[in-house]
Amino acid sequence: MEVEHWNAILNQHGLFDNHDDAAHFLTRYLECDDPDRGWVEDGWTDDPEYYAVVKISRLRVS
Repeated sequence: MEVEHWNAILNQHGLFDNHDDAAHFLTRYLECDDPDRGWVEDGWTDDPEYYAVVKISRLRVS
């Protein structure tokens, strides 16, 4: 199953360590029919201005 492949290459935090793996996952994800693709902050749209925005935060290590 495809989900097993992706789960096998995630690190202990559930993230990709390798940029190429993350890029391949995003490409594959966008190829799929996502039923939530049209949901934006103001409701539903058939033509979203953006999609696949991933917020990246850096956590301070103490």
